[in-house]
Amino acid sequence: MLLNTIKKWSIKSKMKLKTKLLLKGLFHSLLQFSSVFVFAWFNNCFIEMTIIVICFFIFRTKFEKQYHALTTWGCTLLTMLIFYFVSCITPEKSISLILVVMFTYLINKVSFYYRDYLDIKNEKNNKVVKKKKNTNRQLIIEILGKDNLDEESIEKYCISKGVPKLSETIYLFLNNTMEEVSEILEIDMSTITRRIKKFIDVSFKG
Repeated sequence: MLLNTIKKWSIKSKMKLKTKLLLKGLFHSLLQFSSVFVFAWFNNCFIEMTIIVICFFIFRTKFEKQYHALTTWGCTLLTMLIFYFVSCITPEKSISLILVVMFTYLINKVSFYYRDYLDIKNEKNNKVVKKKKNTNRQLIIEILGKDNLDEESIEKYCISKGVPKLSETIYLFLNNTMEEVSEILEIDMSTITRRIKKFIDVSFKG
C-alpha cells in the first residue's frame, strides 16, 4: 500500500515537472516573439524583423552548436537584446533586406565560434572539477549497477532505501551536468551536492 502511494506520488511529481518545464519554455518563447513585434512596430521594420526570425532559425540549423546563457532568462534577455539592436540599425529599405540576412548569418556564426571557444576553455579548466564529479557519478553507478541506471530502477532503489525524493535528482545527475540539473530542477548546485551525498551515505549504511 505504501509503495503504491509513493509510486503514485512519484508519477504525479514527474508529470508536474514536465508540465512546468513545458510551460516555462512556452512562456519564454512567447516573450521573445512578442519582443520582436514590439521592436518591429517601434522602429517601423516589420518586414526586416520577420526575415530575421526566419533566417535565425534556418541558419541555426547549419551550425553544430550555438552559445546559450547559463539560465533560460539569460537566453531570453540576450535574444531580446540582439533583436532590439538589429531593429535599430536597419538602413534604407533598398539594402536593408540583404543586410538583415547577412547580419543574421553573422550572429549565428559568432555564436557558434564563441560556444566552441567556451567548450575548449571549459574542457581545459574543469579537469579537476570534472574528475571529482565523475568520481561521485562512478560511485553511484557502482552502487546501482550498470544495468540499473534507468529511471524506474533508480526510483525502486531509492524507495527501498527510504529516500524516494532523491530518485529524480540522481537520475538527472547521471545523465546531465550539474549545471543542467540545477536549471531543470530550479535548485542551486549545493542542494544537488547534498542530495548526492545523502544518497551515497544511505546506500553504504546498508
